[in-house]
Amino acid sequence: MIINFDNLMYKLILLSLLIFPIGTRVFLTFRPLDIVIFFIIILSINKIKINSNLFVIYVLFFITLLISILCGLFLSEQIKLEKIIFLYKFMMPFLLYLSIIRIDFTKKQLSKIIHTSFMILLFMSLWVFAYYYMKLNGIIIGHTRVSFPLSNYIYSDAHLYSVYLSISIIFFISIRDKILYSNLFFNTVIAISVLATLSTASRSGTVILFIGFMYIFISKSTLRSFLKLLLLMIILLSIIVMAINFISDDINELIEPLFNRAFSFNISNDDSASIRFLSLETAFSDSSSLFNLLGVGVLSSSKVWFDGGLSTFIANTGFIGFILFIGFIVAFIISTIKYKNKYSSILILMFILYGLINFISEYFLVTRSVFMFVIYTSLLYVLINQNNLKKEK
Repeated sequence: MIINFDNLMYKLILLSLLIFPIGTRVFLTFRPLDIVIFFIIILSINKIKINSNLFVIYVLFFITLLISILCGLFLSEQIKLEKIIFLYKFMMPFLLYLSIIRIDFTKKQLSKIIHTSFMILLFMSLWVFAYYYMKLNGIIIGHTRVSFPLSNYIYSDAHLYSVYLSISIIFFISIRDKILYSNLFFNTVIAISVLATLSTASRSGTVILFIGFMYIFISKSTLRSFLKLLLLMIILLSIIVMAINFISDDINELIEPLFNRAFSFNISNDDSASIRFLSLETAFSDSSSLFNLLGVGVLSSSKVWFDGGLSTFIANTGFIGFILFIGFIVAFIISTIKYKNKYSSILILMFILYGLINFISEYFLVTRSVFMFVIYTSLLYVLINQNNLKKEK
């Protein structure tokens, strides 16, 4: 029996989308999604191609990371072998992306992936309100802020949740022409998703929405559709908010502080911002013996999570690793955009939004955050190069 590689990969991607919301751990930090991603990468490894310039930068970055690890073994008194998993975390997003873009999708398959992703967004948005409802009624015991379905609700991952929701909103608005649902249904889903994003009480999602909407607003080709969308969203959001007001005073007491936090940017009096500044100081302290040019590596850095992309690189790879990583991303984007069209600018926007938000926290090292970003950018790559798609039989 001959197995069609492209069809198998297509089914594995659909499976990964369906299990993406599941927050249950199966082993250490691995979740069901990690297992499927592992199979996608392993089965595609012989098909992965990367141009020579990108490969050189990629190798140099990992050499820097490995040298930093060796330096840490000699300079640091603490060795945390369990952090070896971060080597996988640094590699996985690029390997997954390179695996997906080598799949020869049919137009029907591509459409199915896009629409499945859109329905996952609707489910994840509705889950936010279901979570708060169940918490208020004692059905579940958990954190004040939302968590992924079937996860440990005591510890909130609302910051990851908000980044996923906000990135998804901007992505789907930007590829509206590929979504076949009616305007009413599409706009209702987007309105619910915006409200859900704000209900996570995470400023990361608010920042992404603000910058993303500003880009859509100044884009001449989408100005008219943006204004129509904005008007419909305002109407729908107003209806939803008024409906919530009639449901329960308890819900109001819960939602109001969440919204206040989502729009609060008083950094000088913010505990979250203070922790990030302290983490940055710790990162500089970790790599100070190497003049901050190299880090002490993932096994010897003093923190597991530094709550900041820059802090993570300074501690683990130093400035050399950080510069190489940024250089790789820039070269990566340039090499990806072979044909200039509207999807090219959307791809750049997605990288800018995700790059900026990773200065706040190292989201790219968390599978539940980076997975959908990789899916979206991979889809954009396919759309940019859609002339290479199979014709429908």
